[in-house]
Amino acid sequence: MNKQFGKDFLHCLETASPEQLREAAERAARQLETVIDGEVRSDLRRMIRLIEEETTLRWMPRGARRRSIAVTRSSAASSPRQIPRKRQSSASA
Repeated sequence: MNKQFGKDFLHCLETASPEQLREAAERAARQLETVIDGEVRSDLRRMIRLIEEETTLRWMPRGARRRSIAVTRSSAASSPRQIPRKRQSSASA
């Protein structure tokens, strides 16, 4: 999935009606049955997962909404968080 398509897809997720989301998930699932290429299959599975996630988020109360950890995993893996260490004081009592 190229960068521009990914941005366009995420914009569609946010603006699509529930019916449009359902139709898009069904269309992607049908394509998944016929596609052989592994990268395309991976992209279709990711699209279906994101559509299902968006649908679920819309049903949740606003205060309980939280984006999936899976979305941030790739960025977290590339730059691990540094845990600050306690500084030891130089003066001994």
